[in-house]
Order: sequence, then C-alpha cells, then structure tokens
Amino acid sequence: MSAPVYFAEEAEVQIGIDASNQMLRIAVKRGIQVIRALAEFLPFPDKIFDYVLMIVTLCFLDDPETVLKEIYRILKPNGVLAACISVRDSSWGQLYVEKAKKGHRFYRYAHFYSLPELEELLEKHGFKIVDYKSTLTHPPSSTPVVEDPRSDPHQGSFLCVKAIKR
Repeated sequence: MSAPVYFAEEAEVQIGIDASNQMLRIAVKRGIQVIRALAEFLPFPDKIFDYVLMIVTLCFLDDPETVLKEIYRILKPNGVLAACISVRDSSWGQLYVEKAKKGHRFYRYAHFYSLPELEELLEKHGFKIVDYKSTLTHPPSSTPVVEDPRSDPHQGSFLCVKAIKR
C-alpha cells in the first residue's frame, strides 16, 4: 500500500485527487471517492473543505505556488492543511537528493524542501503552522524501527505540519 493511500485511510479522507490513474485505482479499492485532476486546477467551489491532506506531494509539484493558492481557495475559514514532506537536510532527505542526482525515476523530478523553506512557503500563501509531527529518526543505514511521532520538527526525516488558513 502506498503511503498516501494509507494516510488517507487513517485520516478518513473522503475525496482523493490525483493525476495518476494508477494511484486513483488504488484509492478506489480502499473506498475513497476519486477525481482525476491536477492540483493546480482543483475542480471545487471556494471554501468547501475543512481540511486538505498532502502526503509527500509538495516535492513533486511543478507549480507549488499555484497549488497552495488553490488549496487556500477551497479551504473554509480556519481550514486545515496537513502537509507531509521528506526533509531535505535530514539523513533520509539527503539519500533522496543523492538518488535524484543519479537520475532516479521518481526523485529526479522532486524538489525537497528544508524546514525553513516549507515554513516560508506556507506562510507566504496565508497559512499559519500550529503543529509539527516528525518521525523516521533513524538513518537509512540502520534497521527500521517503529517510532511514535515527535513534536520537535528537527528530529525526524519525515515531517508533517498542521497549518491553519488565516
């Protein structure tokens, strides 16, 4: 199961957006209503959603500025954006950056963000970060372990932020 679909199930996501038919098929099998669309042109009226969930999406967007404007548009006042990234300057982030440099079929298209870059980008588009959860504190070379999320955004390679529409 892909991470976005797993998180969507856990968060009880009701509608999923993706440009990939393959990802949409997986989501449908999990009981999620899907719409094939680009995040730059969300097919929804203004102020309709209470929250938006983006899991390892931001780094693959061609135009994150437009996407964040669209998310802002469709969120209700005080709506929540939960955005999760692989932090560029973490051990796992550096692994992905190196893979990108070597032409990895997915990561070569990614732009990995540092924590300050993510904070600046969200603030610029009208969001206020109110909570952080991070995990994946072990380096890529170690044996994986199950971890509880931590509130310190600097501890883990995988970071989720909760941001409120101002």
